[in-house]
Amino acid sequence: MHKLILFILLTFGIIFCPSLFSKEDTLSFENYIINVLKYHPKANIAELNLKLSEAQWKSANGQFDPFLKAEYDDKYFDQKQYFQVLRSSIELPSYLGLTFNAGYDNTRGIFLNPENNTPNDGLGYIGVEANLLQGLLIDERRTAVNQAEIFEDFANNRRQIEINDLIIDASIAYYQWQSTHEYQLIIQESVDLARQYFENNLQSYLFGDKPAVDTLESFLALQDQLIMLQSNNVELVKARNNLNNFTWENDENITLNDGINPNRIELLSSSIISEDTITYVGNPLLEEKRNKINLLLAENDLKSDKLKPKLKVKYNALTSELNNNIPTFNINNYKWGLSFSMPLLFRSERGELEMNELKIKETELDLINYETSLKNKQKSNIETLEILNDQLQIVKENVNRYKQLLEFEKEKFDIGESSVFLVNKRQEKYIFSKLKVIDLSIKYNIEVLYNLLLSDQIENYFR
Repeated sequence: MHKLILFILLTFGIIFCPSLFSKEDTLSFENYIINVLKYHPKANIAELNLKLSEAQWKSANGQFDPFLKAEYDDKYFDQKQYFQVLRSSIELPSYLGLTFNAGYDNTRGIFLNPENNTPNDGLGYIGVEANLLQGLLIDERRTAVNQAEIFEDFANNRRQIEINDLIIDASIAYYQWQSTHEYQLIIQESVDLARQYFENNLQSYLFGDKPAVDTLESFLALQDQLIMLQSNNVELVKARNNLNNFTWENDENITLNDGINPNRIELLSSSIISEDTITYVGNPLLEEKRNKINLLLAENDLKSDKLKPKLKVKYNALTSELNNNIPTFNINNYKWGLSFSMPLLFRSERGELEMNELKIKETELDLINYETSLKNKQKSNIETLEILNDQLQIVKENVNRYKQLLEFEKEKFDIGESSVFLVNKRQEKYIFSKLKVIDLSIKYNIEVLYNLLLSDQIENYFR
């Protein structure tokens, strides 16, 4: 019976592992970002960059794998063996630029090309090929390996850039949700106050203590607050739906329950990195441009080498007759040759080299420009943080002052020395000052994140 109940519960999904978005009624900013970094598809895509670089490194080094080749041709016509040709070989490229090879040929036939004749037991060889001019120090294979190593750093920087962008986008989505939720609480407080004023004025009017115009004015003030509450509720729904773009678990998008709310706004605690202490050595955006320059420099070495003539030398030591079924080599039996070629003007090669050097210059200028822009952004960020911090202190103090003014105005209204209009104005100032604290707090936190971003510390902050 117990097994049957357990089976039914499992079948209908009543037993499940609670997720971050279902086991608590609040979603903290830190836990939310950690979850984004762990489960969001963009975070997983960023990790794929590392695997892509590993695959590229494997592909580049695979060009130095041994290469086996074999071919067989046989022609038999009019009861005659015209020819029978068997060729097999293995090549082993090396990082030194030398290509080692070995092979075995066996040919026979009455119409065989004389240069292809081999002994009855066939002919084996072992040898080496080398480029003496173009390709001596660098070639396509070695360039591909060099670029694959650079691309590994490139992939790490690209991953970091995508992770940083994801953190910023996810943080802004959370802060929008958090601010509209805080707005909702404050505006609801304003609605409650306006409703209380209206009910008090209505009672006073019914008892003949207040004129009807005060009741009408307080009713209109209540309606204004209700409209503001409804408008903010629309923004809250939009912010929650936008946040759902970043709530994932186990490759599945999770929709936040309406009962889950953000934490109350707290200022991010972080040691602000000043302009004097910041370093740009590890900044991923700058490193990405430096990697691009290094890739172009590796390509430049290859294109410069193309300005040399091609001179290739080959040498193969040939086997002599089999001795006890063991092939032997004799220094008097060999095959060697030279091949030489070159364009007369090298215009194509010089044009390719010039275009590549212009790309290098362009990227270097782009690097200088971006580094300058980064320094100016950092300076602006630090100044903005200082201003926001000062504004926050002032506005927080003003909230208490506006609250006192509101209380004074209510007391004056109760004794007939004020009006609904003045009470509403005091209330507006009080509510707007509290909303201003939210705005400045959110702006401050976002600037802190940008400070961490510019100093390449944003991911470590949440790890």
